[in-house]
Amino acid sequence: SVTFDAPAERLLVTSGSGSHAIWRTDDWTLEALDPLGDVRLARFSPDGRHLATVDGASLISIVDADALEPVRTIEGAGPIERKLFDLVWSADGELLATNFEARPRLFDVNSGTQIGDPFPSTPGTSYRSAGSDVVRQVTLVDGSTQVWNLDLDTWPDVACHVAGRNMSRAE
Repeated sequence: SVTFDAPAERLLVTSGSGSHAIWRTDDWTLEALDPLGDVRLARFSPDGRHLATVDGASLISIVDADALEPVRTIEGAGPIERKLFDLVWSADGELLATNFEARPRLFDVNSGTQIGDPFPSTPGTSYRSAGSDVVRQVTLVDGSTQVWNLDLDTWPDVACHVAGRNMSRAE
């Protein structure tokens, strides 16, 4: 994987074997080689302050991008036998979308917990979030494409619409 931090001052490149390197883009000097141990995939958060990393056991960690120290582990994401296909941050850095075992999942970065159940998806297919933000998620289920609205601010309105009535906060 290849990822730039928000101001594009650093570039992080990972390999499928767990090796990775961070370069400064102003003079292309090597800042660090394998500072995070076994990292198979990494993505800078939109503000560049954090990295989401995946190790060889498919465990996701949120790492302080400056100190290169883990802040938290995303619970329920691993270890899983199959590979992780993608990591996508929301624009505000509060959500992280993943795809383990062709089952797209959405996580709250601050608590490190999964939001709801994995999205339904036909085994053996992959997904992508639409655009560079986790606002729309696209999955394939039984030959049909499904587009999921992941904008949390709209969920109360969507729930009321589906229920056909105004719902209370408790519901």
